[in-house]
Amino acid sequence: MVAVLGIYYSHLNAVMTLTVTLFLVSVYFVFAVSNAEERSARNFAARKALMSQCDMHDLMWFDLDSDT
Repeated sequence: MVAVLGIYYSHLNAVMTLTVTLFLVSVYFVFAVSNAEERSARNFAARKALMSQCDMHDLMWFDLDSDT
């Protein structure tokens, strides 16, 4: 991939090279941010599920302790 881009860049002038590079970097960042948002949503959902399980566990132990 890098070799193909190198050959492609060698036939462009400096302005076009800069334009293409900025476009490729911006596309990379768009996908990186969207992937980070998806991972954040998945981690948030997993954390909320774990917290609800822990809360249920705590409630169970509080009920058991209150019986004594």
